[in-house]
Amino acid sequence: MYCQNCGHPNEDGAKFCNNCGSKLNYDSNPNNNRNKDQETTQKLRPVREDFRENINNNDSRNTHRNYKNEKVKLADNYNNYLGIKKVIITVLIIIFIIVLIVGAIRFALIDNKETNDTVGGEISSNKVSSSLKNESNDFAKVLSDAKSLIKNGEFEMAVTKLKTIPKSTSSDYKKAEDLLKDAEERAVDQLVDIFNSRDYEKAESLSSKYIELFPKSQDIAVVNDRAKEELGKDDKENNKKKSIKERKQEFSKDYDIDNIISNDLWDKNGNPSYVEFYKAEDFMGKDLTVDISVGQLRASPSIKSEKKGEVRRGEVVHPTKVESDGERYWLYIGKGWISSKLVTGEFHKE
Repeated sequence: MYCQNCGHPNEDGAKFCNNCGSKLNYDSNPNNNRNKDQETTQKLRPVREDFRENINNNDSRNTHRNYKNEKVKLADNYNNYLGIKKVIITVLIIIFIIVLIVGAIRFALIDNKETNDTVGGEISSNKVSSSLKNESNDFAKVLSDAKSLIKNGEFEMAVTKLKTIPKSTSSDYKKAEDLLKDAEERAVDQLVDIFNSRDYEKAESLSSKYIELFPKSQDIAVVNDRAKEELGKDDKENNKKKSIKERKQEFSKDYDIDNIISNDLWDKNGNPSYVEFYKAEDFMGKDLTVDISVGQLRASPSIKSEKKGEVRRGEVVHPTKVESDGERYWLYIGKGWISSKLVTGEFHKE
């Protein structure tokens, strides 16, 4: 049996439609029901056909709509792709332009630097050349001035000037070396003349000065040594000629001689030695008075030698031999040797 409302087939005898729930008009006469079903079927056939047509139409519209949507999606995707592509191309173009600009700037800077280097090199070369010419002129004047000073015997000033010329100026430096040798030879000749004139003090003073100017000169060193040696001899001769009284006056400028003698402080605390102050000539052949209560007479000129006798205060002795042991003089008085300190006051208190 078909539902008169929706056309859904139901079981015979059903009171309500299983599909839409409408009440079914059921007739007990089967023929009537069959007729009603046929009528219902006839009535519903157009509806069903319309429904099917609507469904087909809806499917067609849906398919068309889906197609359009897919087409739109594809178009959107393609547009997005084109947009991304344009962005990438734009970025690449910008990067390329930046690279070109940087390259152009770098090239310009390098070209400018090379130009500056070339110009700077030319300027520097000109400056160096000009500087060398000026230095060459200056050194030529130095050499000329030094040569004149050497001829005048002004060796110190000449050497000072010549030492300002550096080795880098090979030609001028060699000329300076030659002039230094000439100055040294002239200085030696000058010193020899002064030494031969017996002006040893001047020869010693000047040679000491020249040694500083010409430290490698052996000739100047020899003159200096010889002059000092001669001056030493003169000092000894002068000391020999001076009396003990004169020497005391001279030494008293730096030392308390009386205190040194009375306490036997020779060669102690920076004091001069006994044999430096006294000379053998102070005792040899002189009449001397013993200045000690009792002094030892010895067999030989040594503090460790055998005792041979005694001498006493006030006794006058006359030495005929005098010898030094570095600390005192030993005086030979005929019967033996006595220490010179027995007559010079070192043992006055004894």
